[in-house]
Amino acid sequence: MAVKPLIDLYLRKSKNLREDDHRREQSTDTQEASGRRWADRNGYTVRHVWVDLASGYKADAKRPDFDKALAALRNRDTSALWCYMVDRFSRQGARAVLDVIDPADGTEPGRLIFEYDNLDSANERDKRWILNRAMDAKEYSDQLSARTRDTKRQQREDGQWVTAQAPYGYRVEIIDRRRQLVPDPGSAEIVQEIFHRVGAGESARRISKDLNERGVPGPSGGRVAARGDQPDHLAPCLRGVAGDQGRAAARRLPERGGGARQPGRGAGGRGRPAACPGRGGRQGPSVGRRRTPEPQEGVSPPHGPAAL
Repeated sequence: MAVKPLIDLYLRKSKNLREDDHRREQSTDTQEASGRRWADRNGYTVRHVWVDLASGYKADAKRPDFDKALAALRNRDTSALWCYMVDRFSRQGARAVLDVIDPADGTEPGRLIFEYDNLDSANERDKRWILNRAMDAKEYSDQLSARTRDTKRQQREDGQWVTAQAPYGYRVEIIDRRRQLVPDPGSAEIVQEIFHRVGAGESARRISKDLNERGVPGPSGGRVAARGDQPDHLAPCLRGVAGDQGRAAARRLPERGGGARQPGRGAGGRGRPAACPGRGGRQGPSVGRRRTPEPQEGVSPPHGPAAL
């Protein structure tokens, strides 16, 4: 009885859903079923199934199974690598497939099979179409990325919060069909307390220990840890405010129950939190169309607990 040649399957989808989400493996399961049917029809034995839940477009995306699949093909552990579509293999352009089907170092090319596209790199006429499809996939991703960036830029200019997770002390609400940051009643008080205590000269270690003893959960739900000179309740958009200038600003904040500003009041005193620098150094939105006032000489910006 003749031994069937071996083939590997490479499956990929971009979105990594939670483990308890029933949609998590739906796409890759469908791809694997198609690959196994193709192998049966064409007399191959599936040696290994490689799966990545990652972007095929981002250059810095980690795809460990993709690298292993190509290594197996180079080492001749398998006779070919099957993939459902060219864009499931990669969205980084022609170079991603060219390095496999026509290596520049003169080594023997690997065989790539794309079932949906009906392309097989073993056929010389198919190679050009594989390269074309690879460029089509990259062009589509380039356009999608540009549209997404433009949309988020416009949303920021419109005062919307575009990051998925709100900073500790806030929550995201849809107001007039726009994603807005509003103070979260429970956690905002904790942030205010931290600012007051840091401004009064207490150490981060002492504040964190007290919060843990009182059973106050950290932002992730666990224990509170001190990072630098501030407890980890302070998100990146609030971190650094309680430094030297922040301590002076915190001393000027009214005590709870007195003064003009109350928890939930923004810089304008209208129940809106002031603007808050976003993660990665980006300037986050101010809630509503109001912009954060420019800081005046001798006056600290209206960040931090005054915005809560």
